[in-house]
Amino acid sequence: MPESDALKEVIQEKLKTGQALLLIDGLDEITIPAARIRFCQQIEQVDRAYPDVSLIVTSRIVGYREMSYRIKRGFEHVTLADLSSEDKDDFTRRW
Repeated sequence: MPESDALKEVIQEKLKTGQALLLIDGLDEITIPAARIRFCQQIEQVDRAYPDVSLIVTSRIVGYREMSYRIKRGFEHVTLADLSSEDKDDFTRRW
């Protein structure tokens, strides 16, 4: 069995048993609006298919505000607070 098939089986099993955490970063980076809408709808389909899986989707607020479509059905929408100048400096030093 090819390694990719073995990995696919492990991922499918983790999804089915709710032992997965799906992190999708950069929704706003899908620049074609129709493609972004389709992707959001696919995220909703994954959520319906695997209701016990934790799913986190991120987007920069500017890109998200411009979207004509919002992920629905049980998703909580939150916004992170802006970093202060001191926080930004601290982040830069640690990076």
